[in-house]
Amino acid sequence: VKNKPYIITNSKIAVFTWTGCEVTIKGKCESIYVSEETPMVSYINTHAALNRMRTDAKAKGNKKYGPVVVIAGPKDSGKSTLAKILLSYAVRCDWKPAFVDLDVGQNEITMPGCIAATPVDEQVGIQSKWSAPLVYYYGHTSPAKNKEIYTRICGKLA
Repeated sequence: VKNKPYIITNSKIAVFTWTGCEVTIKGKCESIYVSEETPMVSYINTHAALNRMRTDAKAKGNKKYGPVVVIAGPKDSGKSTLAKILLSYAVRCDWKPAFVDLDVGQNEITMPGCIAATPVDEQVGIQSKWSAPLVYYYGHTSPAKNKEIYTRICGKLA
């Protein structure tokens, strides 16, 4: 957002723009770079496919359920970032997606050791706050610690 200051501490962030932008940084920054390579084209193509699926589901009278997306990958590979991007694009198109976070190690909605789900009715940004999350406490930062309990609370969340 133009002329809006963001206070970001102890975080890695990336800024992407289709048309160019200017970023002013105050304070210490570990690294700054400009990259010509970006996964954003594949992200927007994914959004377009999901948007078609939502539109098709609605046209068939299925207003309650659209596509279900599972994002998987190794730690720090951009799963949460991709989820936030796809959620924001969906909201921009007047959809009301649900965000389900089963990552007990780095949960985006609540603290580590929990699984959670929340409706998303506004774009997800750097300083987003989640509204009305449904949270189940698991108590470990890896599903492998107790697969039976993890599976059971995932079933409750569903």
